[in-house]
Amino acid sequence: MAEFWNGKKSLILSVWTVRILTVALFVVMVALPHLISEYLDYAGRPNSLLAPTLVALYLTAIAAMIVLFSLQRLLHNIREDEVFIPENVRILRLISWCCFAVALIFALLGVAYLFSLLVTVAALFVALILRVLKNVFSIAVELKAENDYTI
Repeated sequence: MAEFWNGKKSLILSVWTVRILTVALFVVMVALPHLISEYLDYAGRPNSLLAPTLVALYLTAIAAMIVLFSLQRLLHNIREDEVFIPENVRILRLISWCCFAVALIFALLGVAYLFSLLVTVAALFVALILRVLKNVFSIAVELKAENDYTI
């Protein structure tokens, strides 16, 4: 009996998830001023928070867009069976720096919104995991290069 779920299907699911999230991010970016304004009214927060909140969230959206396009490139490389290559190490490094940037943005936003400190911790955690993964990929790239020269 053939295996129902395999690596190829998982890769296709990942590609489509990245595409859907990219479209969703664009939609949210367009609706963001209205959403934040409504939230501030609902929460009884001063309208003076609108501009700094929008700046923070748009900066975060830029980082998220970089991550999504980077993930698309990484998935393309994996689909082409180019896993342990220097470009993937650079992609993982870029994604981790984007996570650090989001952590910094939300740490600053924590002055106005206490909940954003949880996002800060989560972003730092993901950034750390990605840094470790990037280091593993870097070593794998070196080992692959040595192995390719040996044969």
